Amino acid sequence: MNFLKMHLRGNRFLHPVCKNCVLANDITSDADLLDPYAEEILSRMEHN
Repeated sequence: MNFLKMHLRGNRFLHPVCKNCVLANDITSDADLLDPYAEEILSRMEHN
């Protein structure tokens, strides 16, 4: 859960494994992009 939250908070490049990953640059569909919904998703995660 903490790993998912880290990514949603935009801190994915601080993680030693994720910091060099370019997968986030290869979004193939707008439906794959969660950044515009990150706050809403984090809020839902906090309430569950």
